[in-house]
Amino acid sequence: MFDRRELLKAFGLGAAGAGLVGCADPLPPADPRVPMPAGWAGLGAPSAAAFPQGVQCGDPHPDSVILWTRTPSASCELVVARWTDGAWAEAEPLGCTVEDGGFVHIEVDFEPDQPFAYQFRDGDGALSPVGYGRSAPAPDAAVSLVIGATSCASQGHGDYPSMPAALSRGPMDLWCWLGDTIYNDGVYNTSGYRGNWQNQLGKDGFQAVLGTTPGVFTWDDHEVDNDWGDTVNGPEVDPGRLEIAYQAFFDHTPTRRFDDPRRIYRSFRLGRTAEVFVMDCRGERDEEGGVYISEAQMQWLLEALSASTATWKLLLNSVPISDLPGPYDIDQVIRDRWDGYPTQRAQLLDHIASNEITGVLFVSGDVHHGTFCRVDAAGGAGANLLEIFTGPAGSSLNPLGNLLENEPDQFLWSAAVWNCVRMELHPAGFCHIEVVGEEGQTWLDTLFDDRGEIWYLEGEHPE
Repeated sequence: MFDRRELLKAFGLGAAGAGLVGCADPLPPADPRVPMPAGWAGLGAPSAAAFPQGVQCGDPHPDSVILWTRTPSASCELVVARWTDGAWAEAEPLGCTVEDGGFVHIEVDFEPDQPFAYQFRDGDGALSPVGYGRSAPAPDAAVSLVIGATSCASQGHGDYPSMPAALSRGPMDLWCWLGDTIYNDGVYNTSGYRGNWQNQLGKDGFQAVLGTTPGVFTWDDHEVDNDWGDTVNGPEVDPGRLEIAYQAFFDHTPTRRFDDPRRIYRSFRLGRTAEVFVMDCRGERDEEGGVYISEAQMQWLLEALSASTATWKLLLNSVPISDLPGPYDIDQVIRDRWDGYPTQRAQLLDHIASNEITGVLFVSGDVHHGTFCRVDAAGGAGANLLEIFTGPAGSSLNPLGNLLENEPDQFLWSAAVWNCVRMELHPAGFCHIEVVGEEGQTWLDTLFDDRGEIWYLEGEHPE
């Protein structure tokens, strides 16, 4: 068994390295990258009153990124500084359109893998905080990546300390918000949805991530109402209210839009290392028809997976696809996840298996415990596929998560703990995952490859 520290060093994950200790063939080094700089002086001191939710950037492409803020002012401009030749180079201000409600979404052009800093200024001269980000690497770049993820952040929890705890281990290239980022249960009008979102985004845990790390968002039920989209357990949502919820999601996130105003599913490349598939596992359900995701989304996903040349294919999946045992098999529970839609579940897993698609990693939320597992037990189509459940960042803990390790061949680690996930991805096909707790604990530390082989795993549990 290899020593954990030597493995990480050899894989260039968590430390510099070029070859695997004890192996005949050295691991090829990742392409060099400019470290993410900080320290842009900006235009001056920020005003919390003028920009109460700070700034965000998201959906990074190699040639552009969406930048976001919200301001009560009727006018706004943006100044972007690009890290070039070891120094910050400020560009001329860009005019911004202030949308209804004060929202600003602006797509800014960049070179691939370009670190940048940015600051908004309203019509009265007040300034936003300085935000940082970087564009996606070029499609052929074989770079190492660091990606964070979480889900399930009920407003009553506080400031979500697992978020800055995960971020404190080093800069990230992307943060994945997997759904239930906001709890809008019992809200029915525009002011209510906006008020909840704006209060949430202004909290310390969110601000630590949003202003420093490009984000990618999908949603789950609580962005609309508890169990929405589950036609057995959930409420029947008035179409007008649903439209308000969709609009609030897009208003408050730096998410790219399509001609279909309700389309959330999309994908983007991060070099040769990873392709991120953002799924909508809530908004297209039809239980009577056995539809968990629409036929259009399914065909897009199957074709895109087959076409992808990225080493890792991250499927951002708001509700887990793993075959969960015991209490999870209760009829009303199973209908809220992939297991309740066996035809489509089998269609996806069989496609991956029959086409020998490697590097698929499901990254999922919803169930309120952290878990690292095989999608199926031995013999199933997903037996060689891995899934990480992340969160809750702040919602109630689900004690069922402490029982899953009773089936250790499938469930490699599981614990009901507040957490965020930190993933380090190497282009040669290795992934290092840490599950980080609210006090900086490492609940799980594991290394595995793109064919599902576990190289080491160390898991902890609350006493």
